Amino acid sequence: GIARKLSIAGRFWPQNDARLLLWLFALGSIVALLPIWLVRYPPVTDLPNHLLGAFTVVHLHDPAYDFARHFTVDLTPRSGILGHYLMIVLLRAGLSPLLTEKLYLSLILLMAPWGIWWLLVQLRGHRDGTLLALFSLFLGYNWFFNMGFASFSLSVGLFTWGLAAWYRYRQALWAAR
Repeated sequence: GIARKLSIAGRFWPQNDARLLLWLFALGSIVALLPIWLVRYPPVTDLPNHLLGAFTVVHLHDPAYDFARHFTVDLTPRSGILGHYLMIVLLRAGLSPLLTEKLYLSLILLMAPWGIWWLLVQLRGHRDGTLLALFSLFLGYNWFFNMGFASFSLSVGLFTWGLAAWYRYRQALWAAR
């Protein structure tokens, strides 16, 4: 019928291989992270400055650094501070600054594509949604990411998850009104 004619994946992919597409999407996610994990210092401009800010907060009263003599902490919620909070949590967990940065960048790079996948699977079905979401893996390395606007890039991922969650539970939300 008409649904079959509108199916995008049907033209490019066998009918019953949605699981294979999901594995391909997962593999693509790993490949998308290679530029972060194969180099010692990830290719972003401003994020190390934000990581230093988080490191300073974590070690503010550490006598080895003597940060408290020069800095005070203001964790008032502001735009762009979500990433600092996340990095503070990772650093307090005992991770090194470099590992913290790589994990944070990995989260940023994968959050939007997986949120887009969840939304597209609901809109187009598992097979078409996964095939279309494959293209979103290339969106992570953009100007904002490379310039170090980590909180903005993270917010794009949060938006995709929020939109997907709203679409998934929209009828329950309207019924609750």
